[in-house]
Amino acid sequence: MPEQSSNNTSDISSVSSLTNIEEDECTSNTIPFPELEIPEINVQLPSFKSQPSLHRMKTDPFPFTSATPDYNLAEFFASAQPKPEMAVETPHIFHGNGHPLENPANFLKSFKHAMRQQAITTSSDKLDTFGDYLGTNSQAERWFKALPSTDKADWATFMAAFETRWLPVVVAEKTKVEYEKELLEHKL
Repeated sequence: MPEQSSNNTSDISSVSSLTNIEEDECTSNTIPFPELEIPEINVQLPSFKSQPSLHRMKTDPFPFTSATPDYNLAEFFASAQPKPEMAVETPHIFHGNGHPLENPANFLKSFKHAMRQQAITTSSDKLDTFGDYLGTNSQAERWFKALPSTDKADWATFMAAFETRWLPVVVAEKTKVEYEKELLEHKL
């Protein structure tokens, strides 16, 4: 047993001698830091008025929050959505030559619809545009150019003159006798 203790002692002494060497090296390699004089600064800070803190604890309720929102999401999303583009109706060119497929009443209806879509509302703008929808050198264009300015004074007067010149195509209805004859001609 005494041998073991001597071995332990020698191990400890060897370790301690290494520690001393490391400490000596550290102290010899250090550079002394010069002492600086720090001047005293006399600073006057402006006084701040303390406001209540906006930071709250999770447990503190917000007194200014209501249960209902002050906005309408439906209105927001409706205004944010792009409006669908409607195709602008373009009336067919009107010739006024009595062609069976050309109905003056349908032309006027289509023309008025196109003016509403294009937001043309004044009489003078409608009358200026109307001439663009008449066939070149057609009966309708010659009539329009020859029309006195009194008939072009406003849109209502012009429409009355147009409807007087070109009567709407009337769809003939069958009489009772014609219906009976048609029914009797059918064979079962």
